[in-house]
Formats: sequence, C-alpha cells, structure tokens
Amino acid sequence: MNGITFQREQGGLKRQAAGEDHVSALLFYGTEAAELPELLDIYSLEDAERCKVSKTKTPIVHYHIAEFFRVAPGSRLLVRAVADDSYDGSFAEVKQMQQQAAGAIRQIGVWLGQRSTTHVSNLNKACEDLAALNMPLSAVLAYRITTEELTAIPALGSHAYPRVSVCIAQDGGGLGAALQAAGAGNISITAIGACMGAIARAKVHESIAWVEKQNMVSTTHPTTNARQNFAKELDIAALVDGTLMAQLTPSQQEDFDRKRYLFLRKHVGQAGSYWNDSFTADKADSDYAYIENNRTIDKAVRGIYKALLPHLSGPVRIDPKSGTIAMGTITFLETLAEQTLIRMQHDGELSGFKVEIDPNQSILGSSKLNVVVKLIPMGVLRQMNVSIGFTVKIEE
Repeated sequence: MNGITFQREQGGLKRQAAGEDHVSALLFYGTEAAELPELLDIYSLEDAERCKVSKTKTPIVHYHIAEFFRVAPGSRLLVRAVADDSYDGSFAEVKQMQQQAAGAIRQIGVWLGQRSTTHVSNLNKACEDLAALNMPLSAVLAYRITTEELTAIPALGSHAYPRVSVCIAQDGGGLGAALQAAGAGNISITAIGACMGAIARAKVHESIAWVEKQNMVSTTHPTTNARQNFAKELDIAALVDGTLMAQLTPSQQEDFDRKRYLFLRKHVGQAGSYWNDSFTADKADSDYAYIENNRTIDKAVRGIYKALLPHLSGPVRIDPKSGTIAMGTITFLETLAEQTLIRMQHDGELSGFKVEIDPNQSILGSSKLNVVVKLIPMGVLRQMNVSIGFTVKIEE
C-alpha cells in the first residue's frame, strides 16, 4: 500500500562506551586484505565504511564489524586484515597491533575462516609475550572446521593456553548463513564479530554466557534482494560447518561444551541465543579457565602497573635502625597499589583484595621490592540445582 516509512539509524551521535575495558580488535587473515587500509581504528560501522570496508568488496570483514557494533555499540574497535598466504602461525600481527595501539587492546578476535589448521599454542605465546611487556590481552580464535573434523575435535582443556578461547559458533539463518553459502563450503564465516562484541559489552568480571545480559539476537541485517528473507542474526544458531544446533542431540552439544569450545545455545522458555560459557583453552581447574578470570586480573595488573611505574628507579627511605625499608614508604606503596583495586571492588569487579609488602626486605642489597597482591574474584553462577517435591505439610 502507499505510504511513508521510516527507519531509525544508529551511531550518528557517536556516543562512546565509558572506560577502556571495551577496547577490542579484529584480525583477519584472508583475501579481503587487498581492499583495506593496514589498520582501522573505529567506533562504528559507519566509520568502517568510510575507510573502504564494503558489503560487496569486503563482505566478511564488513559482516563481523557490523556484528561487533550490533552487540557492543559505542565500543572502540581496531581492525587489521592481512593476506591469507602471509599466515605463518606465529601471530606476529597480534603483537604489532597491540604495540601500535600502545597496549590499549583488551581483547582480540582472530579470524582464520579459510584455514582448517591453526596454532593455538602460538597465539597463547604471543599474548603471553605481550603480557610480559605490560600489554596484556585475551584472544578468541575462529577458523574453518569441516563436519568431519568437528566429530573428532580435540579437547582444549588438555593444554594450558589460558589467554586463548576458540569460537565454533556461526549464524544459521541470517546474513552469516548467506555468506557461508556463497563460500560454497570453502570458508567458515564464524561468529567472531558477535563474540568479541559480547566480551566488549561485558564488564571484566562478567561471563559472556550471562542470560539476563547477553542475548545475541536483536535484529536482522538488511538485504537488497527482495526474494531473500533473513532470520534475525544468530537466532538460528549453527556451528562453523553450517550444522544447525537444533540438529544436534543434547549429548553432542554437551561434548563440545566439555571440550571447552564457545558456541551458541538456546534456553527453554527464553527467546534468543546465548553463549554456552566463557571457556579458555586451559585446564578446567585452572585459575584462568574462563575469559572473565583473565580480564579481571589483567585490569588489576594494568592499574597497579600504572600506579607504581612513576616510582620505578626512585629513592627509597631506609629505616636506619633496621636497615630495611621504612614503614612509611611501605604504607605509601601499598596505598598506591590499592587504588585500582578499591575502584574495582566498588564497581563490583572484585569481592575483595589484599596488598602486602614484607617490611624485612633488604632494598640496599638487592634494589628489588616484592609486592604480594591477593584478589578475591566475583563468582559466576554456572549451575543451579533445585530440589522440588510434594509434602503433606510445611514444617515451621
């Protein structure tokens, strides 16, 4: 029928998320690199489109940037694409991006959708090397996996790669599925953009699987093809080979969960799609077995480093009677280190903390000071067991 329609656009006011915990990056290894600048630093999809990111020439990069900002609007995103044949498994580009960003990146997603082999250990090492330079970050890896490979996919918890997670999720009925079909099975689109958006949207102590906050379904990507009707993006959840999650048995889904991969799932009676958990490729009993564990301690490390750095190589008053560091200096340094932790506890990111400096250290002999920081994290309610039954009366 005749009429006038309106579509509300998003991002025109360029409102940005507060703080820096949302600062994220996407690194693509693929053929679209030839169409893009070396590094993008953007706050919206519109920013990306002004920098040559295109639905037609760079559809995969465009899709994942769009997905990132759909989930985490106003966040800061750094994007780099390099040729697929330049991939050597070292992930040197991760280090380069973090160094170019002066250590600002908190989490990075790596897309290897044209490759079925990756080097998780090398990516973890690249992140560890950056942490040693006081530029810590977490990484999520997404790559091409065939149906046959998924049936025998290895368990991630048999190794200790705490700074890396592996995403095997993909859209099954929207734009992601259409891009997958256009690739004729030679590529996995994955859901790395939405996954990184979920991490950027979460506070550092929050799991991306939080049902109340992390529904990945919100809207449908527009299409110029009148015959094409997309489902809401990620509403039909799939794996990176195109298999729909609805086609898998509960035991098959549980197997992927037990092997510590990230994928999308449904909850009975709750609309939307949700992450199964926030696993890292670490052992299940590790202190760093989940993304939020790493993000929380990395935030504490960054804050303590920033507070203590100005005093590096500075003078230290010594107690003339004991020959050890003066108590006033100990109190001063402990207070400095506590400032970040006090803010984190106030913001609900820590349950508690303790900073301790042993007063009996000999600074004159070693010029070294040992500071011990103990953190009590926030918990995550992963399971609830409810006992229910009938009774003849309620006991007081």
